[in-house]
Amino acid sequence: MELETRFTVPFPRDTVWRAFKNVEALVGCMPGASLRSPPAPTENGLDLDLGFAVKLGPISASFAGRGAVVYTDQTYRGTLNGSGSDQRTNSRVKGTGDFVLSEIAGGGGTDVGVKIDYALTGALAQFSRGGIVKEIANQLTAQFAQNLAKQLVAASAAAAPAAGGTGEARPQAVAAPTASEAQPLEMGGLFFRAIRTWLKDLLGLSRLEKSASAPTMEINLPDVVAEVSEAFRRYEKALVANDVHVLDELFWKNGAAIRYGVGESLYGFDEIAAFRAARPPVNLARTLGRTVVTTFGRDFATANTEFTREGLARPGRQTQCWVRTAEGWRIVAAHVSLPHSKG
Repeated sequence: MELETRFTVPFPRDTVWRAFKNVEALVGCMPGASLRSPPAPTENGLDLDLGFAVKLGPISASFAGRGAVVYTDQTYRGTLNGSGSDQRTNSRVKGTGDFVLSEIAGGGGTDVGVKIDYALTGALAQFSRGGIVKEIANQLTAQFAQNLAKQLVAASAAAAPAAGGTGEARPQAVAAPTASEAQPLEMGGLFFRAIRTWLKDLLGLSRLEKSASAPTMEINLPDVVAEVSEAFRRYEKALVANDVHVLDELFWKNGAAIRYGVGESLYGFDEIAAFRAARPPVNLARTLGRTVVTTFGRDFATANTEFTREGLARPGRQTQCWVRTAEGWRIVAAHVSLPHSKG
């Protein structure tokens, strides 16, 4: 049976790749998983002595087996092969998992794609119906991604003092749970949530529920408004001082960034940065008029302002779209316009 899933982590790809190569820490992120002995290095990866404990009501299973993981650093890809058995239920599992890491958000985030091909035999095979297993896999993936993100956040916080404040997350060489230490994966809640979701999808009820109970977006949360307002003020100060370094810092470093100016249309960060570097630092002083910052949830905002400048008969207008990234708030799109002369 084949399964495909994916998740995102708000850290650069190189940081996530190092985490994936730290098998001890990685195993600790997967509920129910353990290492029965230390990994043995191979030419391109590691040989693994794996354990996996699962509990579903009165049924308990402890799989033990061997596996091997191979990494391809150049393409940020890897493959895990493994097999194992549980004597109590006389069940066996064998599978292959391929994973690939891709950059998103201009390098500030990582998309992890996973493809699994497995076979389960024995007493536990009755629980391997495609739709239900897929939903359980999605829930397990969400738990794994959450644990991985927590680990990277903790590593980043620990790395900041040692690295002079750079905060580069380097997963610690922690020991993975042993077979005796690992808590079994409690499948009861997962299983019944999976069945419920599977039945809803089968009956077409999920779409109706989502449309009826869609969450209301929180507008202008005070702490988010304060964050965006401070970023806006910092950008404005750099603009009138022609501080190109800060101006470049606060724009999204991505080919999808856009800036429409009075006489130029700039597509992608490289064009925006080149314009900033070449522009003569003259007639930059201006006075802001009415400024409106509006936030939508915790990760998106707009900042609109009117401004006057010497020689302008009427106020100019500026709109910025801000998005929270792994590096902080960044402008992803901006538009500046000047008034037309009357007549």
